[in-house]
Amino acid sequence: MLEGVPSRRVDVFFEDGTYILQTTRHPKRDVTAYLNAFPTPEPAQKGAGPEEEARTGPERVHLRIQSALISLGRAEGCSVWVPVSDRNLSFKGQPFSPRTLARLPNLGFDENARRIVQNIDVLWLAKNVIRKAFEVESTTSIYSGLLRLNDLVLAQPNNQIELYLAAGRARRNKVYSQLLRPSFQPLLTRCEFIAFEDIEEKTSYLERLPLGAGARVTGLLHGERFQVPEHLIYPEEI
Repeated sequence: MLEGVPSRRVDVFFEDGTYILQTTRHPKRDVTAYLNAFPTPEPAQKGAGPEEEARTGPERVHLRIQSALISLGRAEGCSVWVPVSDRNLSFKGQPFSPRTLARLPNLGFDENARRIVQNIDVLWLAKNVIRKAFEVESTTSIYSGLLRLNDLVLAQPNNQIELYLAAGRARRNKVYSQLLRPSFQPLLTRCEFIAFEDIEEKTSYLERLPLGAGARVTGLLHGERFQVPEHLIYPEEI
């Protein structure tokens, strides 16, 4: 269709349920049948990809924990969501994309809440309902993860989503101190702390189980919900 076309202009558009290709001085051509006629990409090779190998320190820890939460969520029979920008990542040769949702279902949230939710590090969903939301804090301050979860609570105060802040066990007191901020009071009684070490322990346990196809394991993860002291005094460091 490009023969004798001086401008080399190609137009592709949608018309009456079909995709149309048209070039200068040529009639329209229905190309719907050709849209998916491309070679299937070669499967990813085992081993760390270039992006994974380039990640070191806290970034690689974040990737490892995110991958572990994907595996644990799927073992519980949940579908899993990670932010769109993370779907092209992988850990130890296991890409995120085939293990996570390509599109977040309609959750009935308003636009502000939807934008908050779609950027949370890991979501577990059952029957298109968010059950658990995880913020993984290894590369950023504890404050930033809690802020996103707090925004969700403020935008959807009546939702029943279980909220978790995941961080290294050594940062547990830091999480507690941040939760005591006055601005996080709506979050304090709802958000649970879960240590990276516990996540990895449960992932290792899961890998050792002789599970058959379609088997489900529930109740693997349990977080810690902080108690609010009767006479609250904010720590100096906040």
